Amino acid sequence: TRRSFYLSHDASKVKVDGPGLNKSGVEIGKPTYFTVNTKAAGKAKLDVQFAGPTKAEAVRDFDLIDNLDSSYTVKYTPVQQGNMAVNVTYGGDPIPKSPFTVGIAPTVDLSKIKISGLGDKVEVGKDQEFTVKSKGAGGQGKVAAKIMGPSNKSVPCKVEPGLSPDNSTVKFIPREEGPYEVEVTYDGIPVPGSPFPVEGVPPTDPSKVKASGPGLKGGSVGVLAPFTIDTKGAGLGGLVLTVECPCEANIRRAHV
Repeated sequence: TRRSFYLSHDASKVKVDGPGLNKSGVEIGKPTYFTVNTKAAGKAKLDVQFAGPTKAEAVRDFDLIDNLDSSYTVKYTPVQQGNMAVNVTYGGDPIPKSPFTVGIAPTVDLSKIKISGLGDKVEVGKDQEFTVKSKGAGGQGKVAAKIMGPSNKSVPCKVEPGLSPDNSTVKFIPREEGPYEVEVTYDGIPVPGSPFPVEGVPPTDPSKVKASGPGLKGGSVGVLAPFTIDTKGAGLGGLVLTVECPCEANIRRAHV
């Protein structure tokens, strides 16, 4: 007599991984997936169920693919915004951490992204920061930044929460003069205008400013008194000119 024996399954040995079960959520209407590994769990039937915020269908394009190596790929597209429960069972038993809660975020609208505080010039050696405003942009709200310096080397930067939930602050310190590229992404997608070109310039040093010319030695009433101000090497800054005159004297015009 020939007999067949099957080892009982163990749902606690099933493992899952993939963006479709990401705790930070997925985007509504965007296809995603996750993988189920049953190699150490024996043989049994795998079942996946979805439950959205309403009684309507939570997903579309659902597909359960047997990879023929004791693993399965689960594909789906979420169609309801809000928290969705993903119930995974093996042989009728829930696997560890099932049901999984996945947040379904609204569709990304990159036109809502605004960059504030990032100028076209930054002072070398000084703390720099700018704000990424994402109010109304939808998605998962993941702001990331990457900065390349003049030597084609990555410049360390930090992305921190801003003063409001829809704002993120990017901080960095340029270490050398020359051109930089600042790349900003939202949910992995470059925001409009990214990468942004930025020039690293020397820090402001007023002691490097030089002035010369006849206008600094004297002049005649009604006659232009020219002089030159050289700011080469003085770094980024604004030039302010103040002329002090004798009491009640009148300066008709000045040209800068």
